[in-house]
Amino acid sequence: MANTLLIRRGVNSTLKHAVSMLVHANGGLVRVAELLDRSSSQVQRYCDDAEAGHHMPVGDVRKLEATGKSRAVTEFLAREGGGAVLWLDPAPASDDLARDIVACSRAYADLAASYCDALASEASPGRVDAAEARGMKARGQALMQLLAHLQVELDLRIAQEEKTGPAADKGGEGGR
Repeated sequence: MANTLLIRRGVNSTLKHAVSMLVHANGGLVRVAELLDRSSSQVQRYCDDAEAGHHMPVGDVRKLEATGKSRAVTEFLAREGGGAVLWLDPAPASDDLARDIVACSRAYADLAASYCDALASEASPGRVDAAEARGMKARGQALMQLLAHLQVELDLRIAQEEKTGPAADKGGEGGR
């Protein structure tokens, strides 16, 4: 999902502002009130800085962000916590760890080749121009998604093994 939201510290950077952006992206107060089975005045209180004691419940935020129209609250909280959000596209479940590692290696090789090609191009020798940077950015994001999925898969395998004990070797399936 391409999200153009930009929240900077100090400029409309309150949780209430992020909730307001989420409400606006989902059709406004009346529509959100219907979606959440709340009154319009309650939704307004979630957005109003003057109503410090009223915050949108996490479940409601999750429901609104699940529409894919905005993820303003999650992004705001990540930035406030000094982090960032990497949005992942759902990946098909893979039962072949070796195949996943090869996919990551190929994606990295593709990114490295793009960088080398950019430096060697006749149009801008020795530097990466904006068009090349856009292509490399897309390849880099694809690599980050593969790595994030791989990390989750590895974490799940570790947790499973800690819970049930080591799995028997299944005949050379890449260390599984």
